[in-house]
Amino acid sequence: MFPGVWIALFVQTRNLSIYIVDADSGKEVAKSWQTTSDAVWGRASNWYWDGSDANKTFIPAGSYIWRVKAQKLNADPSKEESFDVYETGKWVLEYSNSTVGSNATSQS
Repeated sequence: MFPGVWIALFVQTRNLSIYIVDADSGKEVAKSWQTTSDAVWGRASNWYWDGSDANKTFIPAGSYIWRVKAQKLNADPSKEESFDVYETGKWVLEYSNSTVGSNATSQS
């Protein structure tokens, strides 16, 4: 089963990003999703993650949170205050038998 997040917006957005963040350090480990003008995020959708980063490299087992950034309606995307940011509670990524695929990244 893949971890995922349910995102319910009041209005759709053309600029939504989903990040995987190390729960201990607060460092963004991977940007897992970015909408575009052609791929608008609707009012409510599930999003499931396959365990890998943008390069299809598996991230190490550990504690993480989801960080979701969505551009506000009619806001300027070049300004940080133009985004609403939501962070989920902590969740734990574990691999069976404490193993990770051969293309895993090392955790720093």
